[in-house]
Amino acid sequence: MVRVVVAVAAFVLLAGCTDEPSVEPAPPTPTTPTAPEAIVEFVVLGSGDVPRTTASLIEDGDQVEGQVTLDECGFAFTSEADRVARRQVSIVRRGDSGRYSHEVVVYGSEAEARHALAEWRAAVRDCPADEFIKPDSPGLVPLRTEVLEFHPIESLPIRNNTVVRERVSTKRGRAAYLAAIYQQHGVVLSVSYLATTAEPSTEQVNRLTTLALEAAERMVTLPGGDLA
Repeated sequence: MVRVVVAVAAFVLLAGCTDEPSVEPAPPTPTTPTAPEAIVEFVVLGSGDVPRTTASLIEDGDQVEGQVTLDECGFAFTSEADRVARRQVSIVRRGDSGRYSHEVVVYGSEAEARHALAEWRAAVRDCPADEFIKPDSPGLVPLRTEVLEFHPIESLPIRNNTVVRERVSTKRGRAAYLAAIYQQHGVVLSVSYLATTAEPSTEQVNRLTTLALEAAERMVTLPGGDLA
């Protein structure tokens, strides 16, 4: 998530949920990836996977060490140490000023992946709406986070999912918006992000949901449970 937080901060300077059970996995096929690096490559979106989009690896987007995935309201995420592979791409849609991104993370076990999403939900639920908190990502100013939307999406095939929409602001009153859809299946956590200077339009929210749906359709073909 580090690049998404940076993007939101750049925009700013310029201008009851419980874990759901995972879906029943499809039977593995001979082409189903099992190595962590192969799994993130399989799930992460590429150019053209969604019409009129171009995807490119962000700087250090294939690194775990020194990179942040979960960064919310000053919460101490113990699950960050459980990541074994990650890949994050920036997604540009022609004619859309929003900044989209897709991050895929593999954990050492399904329990660790579920724990990571549970930690993030706890961070959102307990986020103080009246405090300015410095993100873990380096070089960013303290931000105040107002949670506008926070609930599961029933239409996604990955049942353990949550969408969040937030307004973040600086002490100088500059603001931006972040929307994200989190999904967990097996050892995989997928996060689709959208950062905007104004409240996201219905079309932008629909595009973000399309990204999440495309990732979900790949995730359901992966086996549940721990890595082989």
